[in-house]
Amino acid sequence: MKINIPNLFSSLLLFALAVILIVWRAPQLFVHPRFWAEDGAVYFAYAYHNAVIKSLIHPQLGYYSLIVNLTSVLAAKLIPLSRAPLFTTLVALVIQSLPVLIVAFGNAKIWDKIWKKIVVISIIIFARPSAEIWLVLVSAQFHLGLATVLVLIEANGKAPRLKTILMRIILIVAGLTGVVSAILAPVFMLKYYFSKYKEDLIRSSILFAAFIVQLAAFYYLKMEKLSDSRSIIFDWREFALIVINKNDLCLFWKEEYAWAFAELIRCVYPGNLMLVRIVIISFALLALCATFIIYRISEDKILFWLLALSLTVIGLFSYVMALGDKILMAYSPIFGGRYFYAQNVIILLIMFAAVSLGNYKNDVLAKVIISVALLAAIGFGFKEFHSSCLLRQEVPDWNYEVEKWQSDHDHKLAIWPKGWTISL
Repeated sequence: MKINIPNLFSSLLLFALAVILIVWRAPQLFVHPRFWAEDGAVYFAYAYHNAVIKSLIHPQLGYYSLIVNLTSVLAAKLIPLSRAPLFTTLVALVIQSLPVLIVAFGNAKIWDKIWKKIVVISIIIFARPSAEIWLVLVSAQFHLGLATVLVLIEANGKAPRLKTILMRIILIVAGLTGVVSAILAPVFMLKYYFSKYKEDLIRSSILFAAFIVQLAAFYYLKMEKLSDSRSIIFDWREFALIVINKNDLCLFWKEEYAWAFAELIRCVYPGNLMLVRIVIISFALLALCATFIIYRISEDKILFWLLALSLTVIGLFSYVMALGDKILMAYSPIFGGRYFYAQNVIILLIMFAAVSLGNYKNDVLAKVIISVALLAAIGFGFKEFHSSCLLRQEVPDWNYEVEKWQSDHDHKLAIWPKGWTISL
């Protein structure tokens, strides 16, 4: 197969610039690397205290995570303790770069030109809320979930053998690193129904197999009474308030508006349910109108439905299976942001597909409005790129913590965020 050198060079350059941007947001994480929450307190600590095979196959936090388990084992068994957080951060960088890699070297309709690739990569990098998943190993399943969606909408047809194999490997790793990817198996099967493309059937089979593994891991933890605080409960008011905060205000508006809304909800929920219903109904009507307009002007209806179904599946699952007190996600634009990053990227991809495909002269007003909203989301994400308190907080010095532990093995090593520790 003939290689297009200019296209290859532009893809390499675009990918390299995107990786530089990812690092540029928080370069201190490479100078003074850290473990983040469960990265250290759960996965690294377990790998440090247990045998290699047991640490590799043991599920944690309600699901199985191949990448996190493998990285933690390597960090605990082969890497000096003082360098372990740097190693996990570098692996997190590789995982976070995968969605960018798929776009830079892919040829889906919505990124088949260089300017489209730039827009889509900008969406991936600047979509909010993202601080909680930035260079965090335990959030690998959300980056890989997004990568799975991007593989879903990649163009069908004859592709280089190497690319086909790499896509399968990404799906295998993604499906075995978290449930976010595995639950998309029915959407891949739906794509196969429309396309009759054999590779879509293979991809859906990979994810169905991964889903069985994740289901087995979940029930194993339940039976062994090792499950965490996940509660499979659905409250429609709570869900709606979280969607308004995380999928609307946190995405399209300044962060201050999301905090103001959170404060309003804190004051009126659950006391004033009438006002809560009015707020929910108002936003729901606005969302329905926007969805109808986007669907009407979308040239590729199948692409719309694939993205919309992926968004729905990931959104419902993330809410139902989220850890901790879910209403805190409505009370705070920061708390639980990891569950909504991939969703918000998908929302922006749906919007971009609506305005970038087809005849630009049709539905001009609607496309202008959608473009303004899209630019606002990217623009506010760029403006707040370095301002997140999660990336700017005072944190323990890992080398100092290691020195204290080496002199006193009862010392618990302090990690990010404040209050989290590792017992070795």
